[in-house]
Amino acid sequence: MTAGARTSKSFTVSVVSPDPSLNFGLATVTSENGIIEPQECNTLDVAISNAGGATANVVNAVLSSSTPGVTIAQANSGYPAIPSGESRTNDTDYEVGTDGTIACGAVASFTHTVTYQGAGAPTVLNFNLPIGQPAATNYTFASETGASAPVGVTFVAGSQDDDSIVTVTLPASFNFSIYGTPLTQLRADTNGVLIFNAGSATSTATNGGLPVSAYSAPALFALWDDLDMSTTVVSGGGIYTQVNGTAPNRTFDIQWRARRWQNGAATPTIPSMDFTVRLHETNNRIELFYATVTGNGGGGSGASATIGVQGAGTGSVFTLFSNGTASVSIGSKITATRAPAICTVGPGTCGALPNNVFANGFE
Repeated sequence: MTAGARTSKSFTVSVVSPDPSLNFGLATVTSENGIIEPQECNTLDVAISNAGGATANVVNAVLSSSTPGVTIAQANSGYPAIPSGESRTNDTDYEVGTDGTIACGAVASFTHTVTYQGAGAPTVLNFNLPIGQPAATNYTFASETGASAPVGVTFVAGSQDDDSIVTVTLPASFNFSIYGTPLTQLRADTNGVLIFNAGSATSTATNGGLPVSAYSAPALFALWDDLDMSTTVVSGGGIYTQVNGTAPNRTFDIQWRARRWQNGAATPTIPSMDFTVRLHETNNRIELFYATVTGNGGGGSGASATIGVQGAGTGSVFTLFSNGTASVSIGSKITATRAPAICTVGPGTCGALPNNVFANGFE
């Protein structure tokens, strides 16, 4: 033994409650196509797991919902005893009814109140279920040529600048959603980016692949590049907007008139990058139009730009159309859409019979 030698060991101690500790496991629609849709009666299994150190005995639960259009026809069920580290489902199927007023793509919220023998009872386990097949997570892009680009007419204050963020005034009560979230605030980066519902944002001139952490809020990259709209560089530059049509089917155009940044540029010239974003009210379609993409000092046709959309600065919610490739030309149009939620309306809610069926079950 060497004098003064020491041995060090590390270990993890897990402390488990001596009482039952119940948690929500999984909610499964066990009827029809496994999806809750408008005007249906569905059965539901709700699994409860036990993370505590003792078996949960005499387990009973009540299911409720505060979502308009959702009723619970069978709300009470017992559960088998739930041993530590295991889960169990309800003995009696819950029955969940939906009427015709609930929207496809909506979310139904449920409260599951569970009683059992032991400390900590009752416990409330909340969960949500979608109505219908959920909308697609990401946007898809479709491109075409030969399109006429719309022209904005209302100048956005502060946009005749380089590397700036400006606030874009939305049309009154404009009904548009990005990634399923209603649009309440819109900002534009002079470098060809729209930022949705951001409390603040910082202009970023160096573009790249998506997602990009510089824009943490949902962002649309119409033509993200190092652009300049200063009056000393561009003649008639800036960001311009235009509202078309009448609610609820209006469109809102946001147009950039810019030049790619060039060191030493001192004489104003016409825009070499002229492009427009069109937001469609109600159906949430996005269109990108490219009127001039000749570039200057390189970068023509988007060869040095990024085009795409992202839901956040990290993660997998984004769609990249192009990055550093010549992907657009004069007259190009790109349409961005998300597949909507899908629902098949059922024959009636719980306890209701189709019109051609009598109470005895015969036509």
